[in-house]
Amino acid sequence: MLKGVEESEKVALNLKLDEKSKRIWFGNIETSIGYDSFYQLKSNLMNFGKINKYYFLTNLNSIGFNATGDIENLIRPFRMNEPASIGDNQSVNSLLNFSPNQLNFKQSRINFNNAELFSLNAIFNPTEKLKVKTLGFFNWDETDFFRNSIDVVAVSGTNFTNTEDYQLQNKKTHRFW
Repeated sequence: MLKGVEESEKVALNLKLDEKSKRIWFGNIETSIGYDSFYQLKSNLMNFGKINKYYFLTNLNSIGFNATGDIENLIRPFRMNEPASIGDNQSVNSLLNFSPNQLNFKQSRINFNNAELFSLNAIFNPTEKLKVKTLGFFNWDETDFFRNSIDVVAVSGTNFTNTEDYQLQNKKTHRFW
């Protein structure tokens, strides 16, 4: 596709769909439910035509999984030093972030969350020379963290007990259209 435009060792594969395969909705779904209201639902739905192409992605879970990991490459594609890579290395830093101290456990064992992600991507070809790409997604993630500890101290005849009940709840919402 970029022969004579860019020097690259990359190989592109141009697949052509059979006419009977175009304009058919297809996809997959993966779901699971466990004890104590833990759940996971992942799905995608696609439709490819000559003029319009659609891709719908969902990820809903309460099992500690970062739902945005599935679409990270759509938001921040890795294409440094390639055409259309201007601005890809830009990002926004958080001014304030509440997060608990990292414990020596696997993140999925201590991350009690409720994540919801919906993404709709489309490509429209109004004319042969004009292609319009759209990307819209909504991501909501609520994370709960708690830590309970009891420290008993006895020094030179002085005894005391310190009880700590620590709770943290983060709610993050991302919208991109």
